[in-house]
Amino acid sequence: MSNFNQQPGQSDMPQQPQPQRVRVELPAKKSIVTFILLGLTIFIYLVQLGTKYFLGVDLALSYLAKVNSLIIDGQLWRLISPLLVHGSITHIGFNMYALYVFGQNLEYQYGHGRFLLLYLLSGFAGNVVSFVMSTNPSVGASTAIFGTGWLT
Repeated sequence: MSNFNQQPGQSDMPQQPQPQRVRVELPAKKSIVTFILLGLTIFIYLVQLGTKYFLGVDLALSYLAKVNSLIIDGQLWRLISPLLVHGSITHIGFNMYALYVFGQNLEYQYGHGRFLLLYLLSGFAGNVVSFVMSTNPSVGASTAIFGTGWLT
């Protein structure tokens, strides 16, 4: 039966309590690519130290550095592989610190795949510019880090 004092749209039925809203915060994305790049680069540097100590020659540097004459001879991987090779502990230290600082933020903003693509394209572009502008051999992740770092 309807009550004449009721407002239109109201019923005699008791109102059910409204469910409480629960705010769920998802964990932040993990910087997987950044840490893989850090680990791989540090591993290659340890290989550099090991081969230099035990064999007397830095094999990673020999096979991965940007050397223009070898690139001209067809070793095109040398336009991307220098990202993994470093010249000293200070060199790798500064580069890996910069990758750690910039990489986490960029990977969070762009996602894993886009960040990796951006890192590799920046490194490739930097090594191409180095190939064109300098005949000196070069190594290091600086080209990739500076290429991605200006976006932050």
